[in-house]
This record gives sequence, C-alpha cells and structure tokens, in this order.
Amino acid sequence: MSISAEQYREMAKPKRTKYGNVKVVIDGESYDSKIEAEFHHHLKLRERIGEVYGIVRQKDFLIELSGQRICVLKVDFWFYDRRTLGMRAVDIKGGPTDTPVFRLKRKLVRAMFGVEVEIVREFRS
Repeated sequence: MSISAEQYREMAKPKRTKYGNVKVVIDGESYDSKIEAEFHHHLKLRERIGEVYGIVRQKDFLIELSGQRICVLKVDFWFYDRRTLGMRAVDIKGGPTDTPVFRLKRKLVRAMFGVEVEIVREFRS
C-alpha cells in the first residue's frame, strides 16, 4: 500500500490539543506539556536526594455526595514533601485551562479532603 506525499504530510502533522499545549514523551513516559515533564524530572531529582517520596502521577480525587458520584478532579502530581511535612497535590496549568469548572472542583477537593491543590504555571528548576 502506498500513500501520496500530501497524505503523508497530513498524517505527520501534530494534532493541536484543546488548549494548544505540546505533548511530549520522555523516557517512554507521556506528558501533557513540556512544563509537566520538567516538573516531573525535578520531582524525580528531589526524590533521589530524599526530599520527596511517593510520587503519583494523575491522581484522582473522587467527589461523592450521599453516595452519588458528582465529579472527579485529576491532579498532575501527588507526593509527600519532607520540607512541608505533608502531602502535596500539584496541577500544572497554562493559558486558559484554569476554568470555572476546575476552580469549583478545586474548592470541592479542599472542602471534602482538606487538600489544597497547588497550581504551577511556570517552572524553572
């Protein structure tokens, strides 16, 4: 089977994501943005020296009321930080992704689980 040059160019074009972020793959792991990949790399370095541990990517917080599922907030990183002596929930945000729905879910997570979801917009290690 052969394809034309035009068909190949269409297949090779990276598809634009909803918010314009560029997905990246590093060491076989896929990330939604370059900032998310850089942040994870930094966390791994901190884990090696013992500052953080228990790193979980894409942690779900299930919001239920009276046994009924209302929604889910998925944060990019969930880990224990020895500096703050507690668990941290971090979500990487860029551009218009801080929507009213996200802000509501963030408030619900704070109210139901006592977890403050931190937002990282830029990251430099």
